[in-house]
This record gives sequence, structure tokens and C-alpha cells, in this order.
Amino acid sequence: MNETTLGPGLKDAWKHAFRVGAEARGDPAGNGGHAALLRTHFSSVTAGNAMRWDRFQPEEGVFSPGDADRLVDFARFLGLAIRGRALLGHGHAPAWVFSGPNGTVSPAGLEARLDRHAEALIGRYRGIVGEWDVLEGISDPGGPDGFLDTPWYRIGGEEIFAKALEAAHRADPSARLFYGDRGMESLPRRENALRIVSGLLDRGAPLHGVGIRGRWTVDEPTEENLRRTFEAFTVLGTEIALTSLSVSPRPPGEEETLEAQARQYGTIFRVAADFPAVTSVTLRGLTDGAMGYGVTPKGRENGSFLFTAGGEAKPALSFLIDAGYSLMD
Repeated sequence: MNETTLGPGLKDAWKHAFRVGAEARGDPAGNGGHAALLRTHFSSVTAGNAMRWDRFQPEEGVFSPGDADRLVDFARFLGLAIRGRALLGHGHAPAWVFSGPNGTVSPAGLEARLDRHAEALIGRYRGIVGEWDVLEGISDPGGPDGFLDTPWYRIGGEEIFAKALEAAHRADPSARLFYGDRGMESLPRRENALRIVSGLLDRGAPLHGVGIRGRWTVDEPTEENLRRTFEAFTVLGTEIALTSLSVSPRPPGEEETLEAQARQYGTIFRVAADFPAVTSVTLRGLTDGAMGYGVTPKGRENGSFLFTAGGEAKPALSFLIDAGYSLMD
């Protein structure tokens, strides 16, 4: 590892603005042996997939908390805060969750399963996992009533999303609860997400914040679009968390790919720091390839993160550290 990798910490450079985190696995080996990077540069970790329904309760009443427990133990060993996900998310609930005696579970049956799962998952880490992305990927501007057409919505209707937040709150009344989605930087998806959040708040659901999932590129979103996005959600009075952040570079061979990536990361962090409602920025992964992300189907790293697969810092890391400290002056 080079000097920049384990020099001044990224988390320290931005502690005046927000917490900096990364998605991680549950042990040093699972994180590519880069525990030192986590400790030096990040103040929180988010479970990659270990706390998702299909991993934690693959069969009804059969729980498999091993990976999640290892993540929690690993984070506590490093002294890092923990962000959990997701109680209700698209694509990660096993088929049995929606099955019933006559083919499909009833709305009441689905709600009961949601309650039991919330108590098993969120209740297990009560007082330990401080924030949860309870709802993920439920928005679709072209879907029924603006929701993604999933079994959750088809069976439980719009009410199931407020029920999920209520179940999470019962399982751990001290936890901060979030709804997160992709594409909020685009106007149609942003307006739809704003409507969803407003509806949940109007229902009195215990929603504390919005998670903007930033799987972006060196060219998009623009600074103007970022500001409009943060401004729109700031009006709601909730916290804002920038989650699952990655910046994909231009294709290999194009000039200034790493420099462009550094500038875009810098723009994102700098704009986020202008909004007090932004309480955390979490990267989608730690190193290229090591987290199971940042790799094309053919196996070539696409280089979206701040460190190479070997743990070497890219120009974006020093760029971000310098930018963060310069804002303190």
C-alpha cells in the first residue's frame, strides 16, 4: 500500500460535513484483507447483502445470521458505525414470503411475516445497528400509483411500505429509518420519490431520512442536477444519506479517465457538504472487484471505487482528502 492509502483519513477530512462509509463484508478476508483501509478512511460500514431477506431468512422460520453477525462483529472491532439494509427491497425476498395456502399470501399474512422478520433482523441488532435502509427500490414513475409493480405492492398495496417502517420502529425504536432508491437525480424519478416520501410522512410513518443511491459516472449527474436533487429533499425536513455511491470512469483508452473520476467524486462530496441535511456518504464498495462490484460480466474491473483491487489509492482519494481539509480552512 502506498503512503496516500494509509495517510490522512478520508473520514477525518470530511467529518465537519458528514460521516463517510463504505459497503463491506463481514471479516478481513471477505474485504480482501483491507481492514486497515476501513479503519483509516471510513467511519461506518453498510452490510453488502448479508442482512437482506434471502440471506438472513431463506426459508420461513429458518434464519441464517452468520454473515450478518460477522459483519457486525467486524465493524464493532474496528470501532465503526453500522448501517443495515433492507427490510423491504425489490428482488431480495424469497418466493415463500408471498406464498399462501391458496397460492398467494393474504395482505394480513404478508404483514405478519414482515413483522416477524423485522423483529428477527432489526431486533437482533437493537442498539447496535444505528441506521436502516428499510425500504429500497419501490419507486417507478410509470408503475401503478408510482410504485414498482412487485408482489409487495400487488399484495399489500401502498400501505405495506408504511407498515414496514412501523415494524422496523417497533423492533428498534432508537434506530434511524430510511427509504432509498436509484435515479433520484432524474426529474421524473425525483418527483415520484418526493411524492412517496411525502405520502409516508403524511401517514405518520416513522421515516427519518431519504437515501439517494448514487451509481453514477464521471459525466453524470452534473453539479446543477445534484444541487437540485439535494434541495428538493431538503425541503421535506428529513435527513439525506448518499448511499451506494460509485463513479464509473470512461472506457479504457480515453484520456484523463482517473482525473475525471477524481473531479466527479470531488464535485459530489463538495455539493453534499453544502447541505446540512446530508448526514452521510457511503461508497458502494471498498476496492475494485473485491466486493463483488465494479466488475463487468467478463470479469474486467470497471474501476468505480477509490482503491484498486490491490488496495492502492487512486487519484480520487487524495483529491477528496485535500478538498475536505480545504473546506475546513
